[in-house]
Amino acid sequence: MAHLQSTEQPRRRLLVLLLIGLVLSLTIGWMMMDGSEQLTELSGYGILDFQFAFDRGEIATILDSWADPEVSPLVHDQFYLDMLFPLGYGLLLGSVGLFLLRRREDYPRWLEGSIVLMAVAAPVIDVLENIMSLMLIDGYGSVAGVTATVFMVSVAVKWSLVVLLVLISLGLGARLLIGRRP
Repeated sequence: MAHLQSTEQPRRRLLVLLLIGLVLSLTIGWMMMDGSEQLTELSGYGILDFQFAFDRGEIATILDSWADPEVSPLVHDQFYLDMLFPLGYGLLLGSVGLFLLRRREDYPRWLEGSIVLMAVAAPVIDVLENIMSLMLIDGYGSVAGVTATVFMVSVAVKWSLVVLLVLISLGLGARLLIGRRP
């Protein structure tokens, strides 16, 4: 009975974190979607267009379209909201991965640490990416310089970690469904 109680407590905590992450992600994501549609209508580009612009010329084109006084406040609002979004998805992806992993008693401990590391690193890198974005938008960095390079590298690393977390969770979920051990 003591063993059952000791494993149920962490699972409940993970479920609470999962729900908090889900609510935060959905709420902030919903708030960002409206602004993103407006931003795309006004400038032709949204935040994801900017994030996936791995060409300095394309980054410069997007920044020019966002320099319009009507567009600039909306761009800033989107990036300020995007500073909060990583907290939600970090909690969500990390807690889902850990919850699925811990459904088995004999899970590999290194995978637990890896999930935690990725669930913390991706949001931290996302905030760095947003800071670099705002520096570029406000003219504190050059598209040809280090700021743009750090921005592009942080985008690539963040998305790689997020995709890896999703794939790990899908794999763990699939193993649970088919009854195999992770």
